[in-house]
Amino acid sequence: MSREHQPEPYSVGKGKPPKEHQFKKGQASPNPRGRPKGSSRQSQLEKMLGKKIWVSGSDGRRVRRPVHEVIDHRLVETAAKGDLKAIKLVNELVILHAKYQLTRQPSPQEAQEQLARDAEQQKANKWASDTIMEYLELIQEMKRYGAVVFHKGKPYLESWVVDAAAKLKPEAWWAKRSNELDEQYPTSLGQPWGEEPPE
Repeated sequence: MSREHQPEPYSVGKGKPPKEHQFKKGQASPNPRGRPKGSSRQSQLEKMLGKKIWVSGSDGRRVRRPVHEVIDHRLVETAAKGDLKAIKLVNELVILHAKYQLTRQPSPQEAQEQLARDAEQQKANKWASDTIMEYLELIQEMKRYGAVVFHKGKPYLESWVVDAAAKLKPEAWWAKRSNELDEQYPTSLGQPWGEEPPE
């Protein structure tokens, strides 16, 4: 064997146990009850705090509640009784929670939901803006042809427009309503858009 292909000498030291004591591939784990792969101390603590235990409810009945909820409830109860240490701890927790909410990065799911809400809002805003512009353009166009007159800043259809439309569709509710209003309010302003005619 040439010098280039000779394996480097194995030196025992920190993180390098003797080869005869090293874990061999396929061998059963020497610590089967050890920490699960991918878990951390934080995840284990969260799991413990989320575990439900039996406690006495406000009505005296036994109910199951998460450990973190029981701790929070008893801490607030102790603070409400005037315990200064508990009051200080509650205040610190409130401040930490407020800071966490300001600095916390949203989860991927929360970010996607927020993006979807923003897109829907932008779509609704654009639709409202386009509708308003079309409405204003229609009013101006009808005013140019003498079909609309303004009274106190509000647009009113001229009587001849309403009468002509009523002749085309006499069974429509607005056509019948138009005839009633013409009898009650004889005015040159004609029909208002969605309001009673001015007196």
